[in-house]
Amino acid sequence: MGKTLLKDTLAHYYDVAHKEQFNKLFGYLAIGKARTPLANTFYVLPLTFAGLKTDTVEEFKASLNVTLNKAMHNFKLRYQLGFELEDDALATFQGLSDELKEKRTKCNFFVCCTTVLIPFFFNTKLYVMIDEYDVSINKALGNPFFVSALQVPEGGNRNPLRRMENMYTEFFSKLKTACDENVARCFITGVIPLALNEFTSGFNIATHITNDLRFASLCGFTEADVQNGLARLKLS
Repeated sequence: MGKTLLKDTLAHYYDVAHKEQFNKLFGYLAIGKARTPLANTFYVLPLTFAGLKTDTVEEFKASLNVTLNKAMHNFKLRYQLGFELEDDALATFQGLSDELKEKRTKCNFFVCCTTVLIPFFFNTKLYVMIDEYDVSINKALGNPFFVSALQVPEGGNRNPLRRMENMYTEFFSKLKTACDENVARCFITGVIPLALNEFTSGFNIATHITNDLRFASLCGFTEADVQNGLARLKLS
């Protein structure tokens, strides 16, 4: 519980478009009083994979493509960027990434302060925030046809789950490249780590923070929450 709220909070905190609203949103909170240098310095691309269709591989591919392109269309309008919206969403993302990479390169220049040259670096880069990354894959894993296909030896790319995996991996590989090139960073929320290990294997740079004590109680229930709930229900 609370994953989407956490993602939206982070989006408002880091989004350069909310810079003027920072004090209104966070000024009375601890995170507003101890503002970090990276606050309001990112172009935020929010994504949710909760509504992807999984009845067939073709539907999955089409809905993934539409979801990505729609989000990037809104992103382009929001930040008044010039990359082209391609039929292939992966090509669109590549154009988006290339434009931000070029912006960072062009803005790495020197300014003169009295007689000293000081390097000035344009910090704004992409922050991709993905909500419910595993919902559609978990739904596909509940499809008897897909699961039975896993039992066919040497199924290769004919296996529907493997074909879905390849599509997912292609996107996450593009995202990994953007992170490696210092153009982007990423925050992902989901329910189980299975899809992280399997279906996003192209994104092997992620750090799983759920079990880190500093973040473990951000979302979901603590043991005390569960005990309190059972007590209210009068269950042992």
